[in-house]
Amino acid sequence: MGCNEVTVRLILGDIADADADVIINAANPYLEHGGGVALRLVQAGGPEIQQESSKYVKEHGILSPGKDVAVTTAGRLKARFVVHTVGPIYDGDPDAEDQLARSVLVALKRADSLGAKVVASPAISSGAYGYPIDVCAQAFRVALSRLCAKSVQRLDIYLVSREAVDSFSSVFGNNSLMRVLRELTPLPRQNEKKRIGKHGLTFLALGTSDVMRAFDLSRGPL
Repeated sequence: MGCNEVTVRLILGDIADADADVIINAANPYLEHGGGVALRLVQAGGPEIQQESSKYVKEHGILSPGKDVAVTTAGRLKARFVVHTVGPIYDGDPDAEDQLARSVLVALKRADSLGAKVVASPAISSGAYGYPIDVCAQAFRVALSRLCAKSVQRLDIYLVSREAVDSFSSVFGNNSLMRVLRELTPLPRQNEKKRIGKHGLTFLALGTSDVMRAFDLSRGPL
């Protein structure tokens, strides 16, 4: 059996609103969800996410970047599971892109093994861990090129700025096997537009009534 083609959607919005089978969390090695996306997911999903995370560390130890993931309940989130992965801290190393790709890939593989068809992820390590957004986008592209998905059909990457959406669009626009959906806020529904981007890929500019919730990304990993 071959590998699934994975459709990539880039979404400007709050990952806590994601409707997915698995949500990937950008965690720290101790799974202490005190800031950034991790805190947002606990706030929206409930304390059981932190409780199960703490239990995992107590039983199995801390997580190593690019090697370990932990799976917990998603609580009240619109997902079945949260897969916690630890991204590297950016230090300008020539291997930085590959280091992050390994953290993304190990999470995607775990989501695939859980039978997830739709996976949501933040731009791992692009916040407090300092990765430039273009390097982060390349790392996601590399990770997907190494993934032989049996279950996963779609990856929704949640981004916090239009600049980030543009960076990811530029990277994934070079891959003719992936379709990129850009959800831009706030365009009225009647102004929905469709255009053909470079390499013949379809880009959609979709109006939405949702407003991205403000949450603190200055603390904790992302």
